[in-house]
Amino acid sequence: MAHDGQDMTFEDSAILPGALQLTSAALSPCASLLESATSYVRTLVTSDGHISSQLIEQHQTATHGLAWLATYVEALQQMQRWATALQTEEKFGEVEQLLLQIAFGEYLGQILGGISISQSEILRLQDIVPSQRDIDRMRTPEIIALTRSGNSQAARTRLVALMQEQSANITTGACGLDDASGAAR
Repeated sequence: MAHDGQDMTFEDSAILPGALQLTSAALSPCASLLESATSYVRTLVTSDGHISSQLIEQHQTATHGLAWLATYVEALQQMQRWATALQTEEKFGEVEQLLLQIAFGEYLGQILGGISISQSEILRLQDIVPSQRDIDRMRTPEIIALTRSGNSQAARTRLVALMQEQSANITTGACGLDDASGAAR
């Protein structure tokens, strides 16, 4: 059977030890990267102190890429918020832990390796970040652990097994919605 290039060995546990702490520690470098990218892209699209639509068009890849990066960073922040709330409520079980680490592993991997903007366009950090040093700050032990093992074959296989066990349920795991209204807490 073909695979996606991930390590096909199976560990005893699909869950990363301290996943919630790893994901929390990954947020600050992501926020710093986004801040650096925002500042850089702002210089590309600003003329005489004002944002120029002509410069936005000229630097469309950078502006579009910045929007994608901002979306990924916000998604990670919201995933962390969701997981922390569930942990506080003692509802952060195996499904939720797997969802968190898989999401972080995938999104961080894409941020570092390239965010697919379209079928023929991939955002590379060097397109929107002014220096390699800014990119290198993303290579923390926590981010490396998440990109190497968070979205592992073992984690995905275990999550699918858990989802199959709960196939009669409307959602799998604690989705963070209020039971009465369906609204996010």
